[in-house]
Amino acid sequence: MQKVRELEPSAPVQYLNGDMSAEKLKADKLDADYHYSVFQKDKNWIKNARTLGVKTNAWTVNDEKVMEDFLVQGIDFITTNEPELLLKKLAK
Repeated sequence: MQKVRELEPSAPVQYLNGDMSAEKLKADKLDADYHYSVFQKDKNWIKNARTLGVKTNAWTVNDEKVMEDFLVQGIDFITTNEPELLLKKLAK
């Protein structure tokens, strides 16, 4: 990831492992692409990331209630196997 960032500073680079804080991701100029359960452990994670300018993506969210929770929190992206359900939520 650091090599990609070095070669192309404007390339979007998302960290997948789920073990870095939003502060560390910000320092490393990375965004968060975590399993949704990581964000559920700390209800302030997404809010904190947004404040820092770290983009967030949760995968793989197929549950309607989880989608709603993340949309309310202002998550940037949701990866899902249920795109029609997510589009319906976004249309509201």
